[in-house]
Amino acid sequence: MRTKRSRLLTAFLGTAAFIAAGAVGAQASSLMLPEGGPARTAPSYATNAQGETYGSALDARTPQEEPDLIEAYGDDGTLGYVKADDLNGPDQTREEVLEHIEAQEEGAIPDVRIPLYERDGETVIGTFTIEGSDASRSQESVSGD
Repeated sequence: MRTKRSRLLTAFLGTAAFIAAGAVGAQASSLMLPEGGPARTAPSYATNAQGETYGSALDARTPQEEPDLIEAYGDDGTLGYVKADDLNGPDQTREEVLEHIEAQEEGAIPDVRIPLYERDGETVIGTFTIEGSDASRSQESVSGD
């Protein structure tokens, strides 16, 4: 009798836990997506004569939806566009990624300046700086030089 009661109790507790987990999961998923909220559609960008898309990357839901030329303010405040490929950098091997991580940990990633373009993607109108973590720059600012 004791064995049958213990099996029934185990089955009951297991079922209760399963139901509770499903209820918690349902509540969590309803918190992530607003009920009845509109789904965001893919952004539509203008295209230049070279067939490159241009505009703000703020409407993109994923990096793959970003335009070819991303709206940005240059180092001197000029509004222009940077090439997405320039921002992302070249494809890297595993070893190059590990070297980059090691350099980051040592605080030795220099600034990278890339061209700022008109929306034609050809006319350079300035530069855009991707700030690194260059230790020498940090030392200069600390020493006041």
